Amino acid sequence: MTGSTITSKTAANEPQPPITELATTTVWSRPGCVQCDATYRHLDLLAIPYKIENLAEHSEKLAEFKARGIMQAPVVEARGMEPWSGFRPDLITKLADDLSELSPPA
Repeated sequence: MTGSTITSKTAANEPQPPITELATTTVWSRPGCVQCDATYRHLDLLAIPYKIENLAEHSEKLAEFKARGIMQAPVVEARGMEPWSGFRPDLITKLADDLSELSPPA
């Protein structure tokens, strides 16, 4: 991601990590995954920054998800939320709402 970085401050006026770091979202996917594509489109629609990782290239992550009972792609990991699987527009909207609370007022 390029451009300026916005930071927030605590009550003690201490700098916090950049909001872009707080808003890290990863979509773990598989090639040809229809629900993955729908997830990308909804994240784009709500202007949520994310990165895409291929589960086939990360066997340790795939094993971790399977151990947690997560068996469907995509798997979305977002700061402050439990990972979820499948196309979940309700959770993407909640993520957008949570991220808007992190943003400074315009």
